[in-house]
Amino acid sequence: LFILGLIWQWERRRRAEVQLRESEERFRLVANSTPVMIWTSGTDKRCNYVNHAWLKFTGRPFDIELGNGWTESVHPEDLKFCLDTYTSAFDRRESFEMQYRLRRSDGEYRWIFDLGVPRFNSDGSFAGYIGSCIDVSERKVAEDALMKFSVHLIEAQEEERKRIARELHDDYNQRLAMLAIDL
Repeated sequence: LFILGLIWQWERRRRAEVQLRESEERFRLVANSTPVMIWTSGTDKRCNYVNHAWLKFTGRPFDIELGNGWTESVHPEDLKFCLDTYTSAFDRRESFEMQYRLRRSDGEYRWIFDLGVPRFNSDGSFAGYIGSCIDVSERKVAEDALMKFSVHLIEAQEEERKRIARELHDDYNQRLAMLAIDL
């Protein structure tokens, strides 16, 4: 009976491992099929997975991106902000979102929107983070152009107000001077 119990436990553990392996394979299939860049990290804050979209974007091999290797592609001016945001959210086990520049495979830095959320095991224990990134460079360029246009529009409105004020001021001053002469 004892041996049957051990065999049953062993078989249950083997099935759980098979299910876990299949679940991991399904996750990787889905993650690698999506056009969005996906990453995961473990409880040590270090990257332990990036999908094909990430690798295609950066043009770097999988093993170099792992750990803290991914930070080598972050723009130097954005790195501190990026790491501070990630570390702070990680320590609090909170979701985060940020924008930073990431070097694409052709060497151009592109604006990335990165959303990270904590993930937990079935027993509720913290398992790390999972995140997704999208290239928002075109949107960023459009926002900058809109901002410049808005500033230009405000400046044009101010100039028009000044012109109208001058005309009104000059017109009334001339009328007042003519009235004074007539008197």
